[in-house]
Amino acid sequence: MQFLKDGLAIEKPCLSMIGRAKNIGVSNFSEYMLHKILPKATIKPAVDQVELHLYNPSHNLVAFLNSEGIVPQAYSPLGSTNAPLFQDELVQEIAKKHNVEPAQVLIGYLGAWFLSFDDTAAIGNTYG
Repeated sequence: MQFLKDGLAIEKPCLSMIGRAKNIGVSNFSEYMLHKILPKATIKPAVDQVELHLYNPSHNLVAFLNSEGIVPQAYSPLGSTNAPLFQDELVQEIAKKHNVEPAQVLIGYLGAWFLSFDDTAAIGNTYG
């Protein structure tokens, strides 16, 4: 499996950086991919940056990441350019009710959801 080779290949330069880099991370790794590399990995990824937002919450993946002690980082939590998230009726309704912007509702949703795990999470780039 090429991704397994590539996923483990990142460790070699990272091992030579011990003392200079505290952690490494992965991007867009699924639960399946992580199940494949974790048993063979010398360095466990600290973060998995994945697309997370109201329409793509990836509940199972985030639960798995938390169970493994890997921090999920939300890439594009407001969706990509022209994403329908800002026009979502429920988002608009909540924003109006609380006199806030739809972006605040979307970020608040992720923040509240991550807090429900009583663990660490990161919300990254606002636009993809």
